[in-house]
Amino acid sequence: MKDKYNIDDIENFLNKELNTEEMTAFDKKMKEDTELATEVSFHEDVIKGIQTAGVTDFKNLVAGVHSDMKEEGFFVASQDKVQKTEKKEAKVRSISLFRSLAVAASFALMVVAGYWVFSTSPATPEQLFASNFSIHQDVLSTEIEDRLSETGFGTNKKALAVIQDAMNDYNSTQYEASVKKFTVFQQLAPEDALTAYASLYKGIALLKNNQVAAAQKELELVHANEQFPSNKEAKWYLALTYLKQNNIPLAKPLLQELSSVETYQAKAKKILQQL
Repeated sequence: MKDKYNIDDIENFLNKELNTEEMTAFDKKMKEDTELATEVSFHEDVIKGIQTAGVTDFKNLVAGVHSDMKEEGFFVASQDKVQKTEKKEAKVRSISLFRSLAVAASFALMVVAGYWVFSTSPATPEQLFASNFSIHQDVLSTEIEDRLSETGFGTNKKALAVIQDAMNDYNSTQYEASVKKFTVFQQLAPEDALTAYASLYKGIALLKNNQVAAAQKELELVHANEQFPSNKEAKWYLALTYLKQNNIPLAKPLLQELSSVETYQAKAKKILQQL
């Protein structure tokens, strides 16, 4: 029976990979050596911790930590191989090797398990807003160009030129400038069919600029117009606005309605699952 056991011996013992003689010798040594028994118990705790955390990348992380420590010369060199005897015994190596790796493994476990807990924590409404908000594509410029190319619009051409400039600013991410021009268009042509679109894009631009209260006002206005062709888009951005304000009671009904709208179905259902 040998005097020292290394990490391989301990792992093989716990995994029942030693032969009968080796298992008997190891078990006897544990009863005689309290330090070895402590090391085995510590190793079992580490394994249980890994299983509890359920992090599949843990082994790779520990291997990386072990490799880095080895490069830094943290581990002592392995002792020379012991001559084989008639009675096969485990390889001899300082037990400090296990302690070093176990400490590294425990530290890595805490880091990974902490990340796992954090990454699986419920997202806040603000985070849900941030991960789902994006600028709505331009579906208006073609309509504006078509109307400008027609005749008979009189003074409306001035208003159309203004909203065209507003969309150009919007498409070039000049959101503050676009908001001002959308407002001018609303004043010049309050009854125009494009005014509702102006409110939609203005609301999105305001939301992008973090002017949430003003965005809510515009989006609520256009959302109230059930005949508006882009009403579902208004509903989506209004729901996001409520999430941004942490107003779940108002956001939830809109998301429930959107969960049956093909365009937003998947996104709405995913958000609802996290609320």
